[in-house]
Amino acid sequence: MKSPELNNPVCAVCGGNTRRSKNPDGLICLDCGLFSAVATETSSLIEPTPAPPSENNELVYLHSKKKIFARALKKINALSRPGGKLLDVGCGFGYFMKAASADGWDCDGVEISPVAVEHCRKILGLKVYERPLAELNLPADSFDVATMWGVLDIVPS
Repeated sequence: MKSPELNNPVCAVCGGNTRRSKNPDGLICLDCGLFSAVATETSSLIEPTPAPPSENNELVYLHSKKKIFARALKKINALSRPGGKLLDVGCGFGYFMKAASADGWDCDGVEISPVAVEHCRKILGLKVYERPLAELNLPADSFDVATMWGVLDIVPS
């Protein structure tokens, strides 16, 4: 039985365009670079590739998010005044804030992970609040833009 052709579905991560990769068992997103394995008639189960060594995880993460962050900043800059105040809620290790700062934004972050907060402050030199947003009592209109990357999927309901 021949497997159906894929009509370049959208990327599950960024919504970008995908194309068949050099590996016949997968698709690659042209926007964010995500590789998605798909089953074919010759391989119904794709073996996962091993994770890179831990010392490379930051580089792998940054590479996978670089285009997504750039597209987001382009949209943010089109909707708001570039160089304003940006609040990144759930800023994690600060990589989006770092990109936004390099793009001219004055960034603050909110993060509850002590390890991530320490990385933001000591390694990247970013301003990060180490408490939940609801506890901060930030004045209304303190920020021009607020972002959340990978937050809503882990917030308790």
